[in-house]
Amino acid sequence: MINKYSQVLDLYTTGSWRSLKALRKKLINNEYKELSSTQLLLLAGICESPIDANYSPELIERLRQENPIAALGLLISRASMAHAIAKLIKHDTYSAKEYIDSSLAALLATIDLVGVRISEKKKKRLLNGTANLSNCMYSQIGLKQTLLQDKFPHHLTFVLGMHRSGTSALTGMLAHAGFSAPKDLMPATTRNSKGYWESTRIMEANNALLNSLSSHWTTTVKLPEHWIYTEQARFWRESLLNFFREDFASSHHPIIKDPRFCLLIEGLQPWLESGLIHPSFIIAIRDPSEVVQSLKKAENISISRGLSLWIAYNLKAIEETHLFERRIIDYHQLLESPSVALASCSEMLTSNSSNCTFTTDPIGFIDPLLCNQNPLKLDNERIEAGEENTDELVELAQTVYKIIIHSQGNPEFLEDSLKRLEYMFLAARI
Repeated sequence: MINKYSQVLDLYTTGSWRSLKALRKKLINNEYKELSSTQLLLLAGICESPIDANYSPELIERLRQENPIAALGLLISRASMAHAIAKLIKHDTYSAKEYIDSSLAALLATIDLVGVRISEKKKKRLLNGTANLSNCMYSQIGLKQTLLQDKFPHHLTFVLGMHRSGTSALTGMLAHAGFSAPKDLMPATTRNSKGYWESTRIMEANNALLNSLSSHWTTTVKLPEHWIYTEQARFWRESLLNFFREDFASSHHPIIKDPRFCLLIEGLQPWLESGLIHPSFIIAIRDPSEVVQSLKKAENISISRGLSLWIAYNLKAIEETHLFERRIIDYHQLLESPSVALASCSEMLTSNSSNCTFTTDPIGFIDPLLCNQNPLKLDNERIEAGEENTDELVELAQTVYKIIIHSQGNPEFLEDSLKRLEYMFLAARI
């Protein structure tokens, strides 16, 4: 019983309204028999999002009949949260935090009232984290206001994947299939003759955020704990929202691609968990031995560093998207059978965007000659570069690759397997 309340409070104080909505369905269906009727109703009430404020009057009435004081406590908490939202709309984050403090304090007192004992240590930790919730809700309210102004589509798809893994080809194909690419596209280069199909401003914003966090796209060092609730992250989300608003105001379904989002998609959690938009993900995956050769040629990145980056990017991309709609597209499948890859993506994407029509030939956009690397050459390159001692990283990367490719139909097995491999990676990383 306490564990369930603890789980809900953790989600509540991180603004995870989407996850709470899913949990509320189980509560309404009375799947937790250990809770009393009053405890169940209160918990279901806590799961309702203050961002859309679509509260159930029936729930409050049922709770009032069971325990009038508990119903009053929940209403007081909601009233304080409404004041906090009003302050956030006016960009008054200081006053908003004070109201959020009051809202959470009322909620904890009400939980005590219905016979659930949360430890004092847990309460203190929750109350100390209200600044994080304030930052999170600030971003969610900005998103909601943009949606209410009809300046932002409700469906948003991110193309993720390690650099040199086919994300450009995949995004270009989807753009030719009628989905919306950004207006400020990075120009094509000799490295990507058909274009990168990503926004210059978004790429620059992502680089700036990484730099502010003392990081870079070429490092495998983890970002600081709780970085998604920092002011840097909030300003970054604000910048992205402005870019999205300008680029996609009249779009029905944008496709947003930047490999850096593998590392940074966690920072969009306030949006993804807001319940206001329908996010989906397409992850491009390519044989790591080919990727590291391409990285070495294009960026002069060592084989060991390239392998570490490949593992880090793909592990993070899989971890952060497992709760959402997603497709995983193998680079070789994309080149050999682009129609199959397009059908797989379209099946997911057009379920929410029925008005998408092909503008040009998306299949013809894919060039089967795009792959210039041979996995068998990697051993020779390792010897030439004096990196023969990378056997452990090579084996680990190949294991991750095979698991991702062969476990798409079993997401639980995929998550569990990659979680175990992550510990091995932490021991082997450079």
